[in-house]
Amino acid sequence: MLLSNRLIAATVASSGGRVERHPQTFAWAQSLPDGENLLHVVFDPRLGRYHGRAANWRTSGPPIDLVETDSKVVYAQGYLLYVLAGTLLAQPFNAGALRITGEPAPVARGVCSFLPTAAGDFSVSDNGILVYQQCAPNAQLAWVDRTGRRISPASPPGLALKAARISPDGRRIGTSVYDVDRGVTDVWLFDADGRGGRRLAGPGLSHSPVWSPDSRLIVLGRAYEERPKLFIHSLEGDEAAEALPRADFQLPTDWSGDRRFIVYNNIGLPLTVNEQQGDIWAVDLERNRRLIPSSRRRTMRRMRHSHRTGNGSPSPPTNRDAPKSTFRRWRKVKRFA
Repeated sequence: MLLSNRLIAATVASSGGRVERHPQTFAWAQSLPDGENLLHVVFDPRLGRYHGRAANWRTSGPPIDLVETDSKVVYAQGYLLYVLAGTLLAQPFNAGALRITGEPAPVARGVCSFLPTAAGDFSVSDNGILVYQQCAPNAQLAWVDRTGRRISPASPPGLALKAARISPDGRRIGTSVYDVDRGVTDVWLFDADGRGGRRLAGPGLSHSPVWSPDSRLIVLGRAYEERPKLFIHSLEGDEAAEALPRADFQLPTDWSGDRRFIVYNNIGLPLTVNEQQGDIWAVDLERNRRLIPSSRRRTMRRMRHSHRTGNGSPSPPTNRDAPKSTFRRWRKVKRFA
């Protein structure tokens, strides 16, 4: 019996016993009818997408590349199903000969995938019943008054987005927009008056933009071939993004008012932070980009007991003449709903 995910694979006898580490990994593995060969996917950074492969997990023979895909590949009833450029495809496949036997046919358009993990919003049963979910972007950023009355648009319509941040100078809005054709979110900057916008270019997924206090820089999390890392983008000129010191997982949440600390969490979603005992960290921009864990043990114990915790923010100065942030004062953590 093979146990596998994107990061590790292991084998164990069907009757039980010791679990042995397998030398290979098989992301989104599915056993083919012969019981010897597996379908799985492998990311190719040159293509920026995955290869759907067949391989015999019991031997060290070479794998067979079958299709290019943005998602997992699933076999059912003589077909391979997968998402490519936002379209769910079905392609005839001879599972005995491990050979493609026809051209792919579109099943549905606008089906969501997620490039960093090869997830796809579809599933199929052994008897060929297919279920899938289409992405229907219908969001738009807009200005409203205090009564909720819409005043004017701040972005084009038909976007897939959930949250946004206004720059401190009030001139631009940063947000993450999902691109169904690529299976990733991109950070976009829209003019606050709704007259234009631009994407911050870069490979893979970008997410969680946070403005610097002077509105001249943005820090974001970018994931390509690995978990998200922090990058600072200058909004003046054509400077390349600065990669900050790397850790296992980094999504920014705030930037201190004195511009010294960038705050991030090392797990991701607030619920996951609590379940996996994540922490809130800072990048000290004045001390060689040093990474600093912000929370004492006692503080983290309190935070892990509350599902309201997950994002960190530097404590504000207590008065206008307060000195620059110190790590002691910065370590005070706010709780966010």
